[in-house]
Amino acid sequence: MFCFEEIYKAYLKCRKRKRNTLNALVFEQNLIENICNLETSLNNYTYTPKRSVCFLTTTPKLREVFAADFSDRVIHHLIVPILEQIYEPKFIYDSYSNRKNKGIHNASKRAIHFIKATKYYLQLDVKNFFYSIDKNILFYKLKDEIINNYNKVKNSLIKVHEMLWIVNKIIYHDVTKNVIIKGSKKTFLNIPPHKTLFKVHKSNNQGLDFLGYILRPNYTLCKKRVVNNYKYKKAKYLDKYEQSNTNMSIEEIKKFLEVQASFFGHIKHSNSYNLKKTIGDIDEKKYINFNLFN
Repeated sequence: MFCFEEIYKAYLKCRKRKRNTLNALVFEQNLIENICNLETSLNNYTYTPKRSVCFLTTTPKLREVFAADFSDRVIHHLIVPILEQIYEPKFIYDSYSNRKNKGIHNASKRAIHFIKATKYYLQLDVKNFFYSIDKNILFYKLKDEIINNYNKVKNSLIKVHEMLWIVNKIIYHDVTKNVIIKGSKKTFLNIPPHKTLFKVHKSNNQGLDFLGYILRPNYTLCKKRVVNNYKYKKAKYLDKYEQSNTNMSIEEIKKFLEVQASFFGHIKHSNSYNLKKTIGDIDEKKYINFNLFN
């Protein structure tokens, strides 16, 4: 069961270093009532996360942040210690994010250790990892771990089915619905589509950006950047051709035709039927007699 005492302990953890924030002060004004309300809603299975607040931060770069309501963060502090008991033994040693006695400073020291050990190292990042997580996969992986390892959890009154219920509530809560947006909405337009939760679903069925193509399970597209680069070179070539009164050198014509051949050689490996019709190619016979090359 979700009891008052456990929720209160979670509240004490939640308010650390945040006691003077507006949300924490508002929650504390009616502390007993708010904790009782959380206890009742949890035990009655009527708990629903409240509206999030979305704002932008510019450090180290422009990105959006969704801040959960203080009461919801209390719930997070209620279940995280349980999940930690299940997952901590499973983490590799060199996982440093959001773990006790880890953090960025220890991660930096560990990286220096490896740099000293070898002159070769690889720095990489998983692109848009958190934005592309499949919630169904996440929940069912958590479900399996909770069911199979809940006997390892100590000092918790929360039962397995209660834990699964609250985890389900949190994971499937859509923070973009009924959200409070702080700041200029126009500024949000500056965020790339793949970096915002408001467009994440559309940004994701986008596919894998790889070597000039967008790879999807059932078909392959040519990247817009590649197409636009060719369009620019084609337009520049045609402008120069017109300005020269069709008196371009063989070298200039041949150079562009090589660019064109390279472009069409690239897109033929994608599903490009419509693209070919839209772009159109330049008929070399109109511009040059290829016998001149012989």
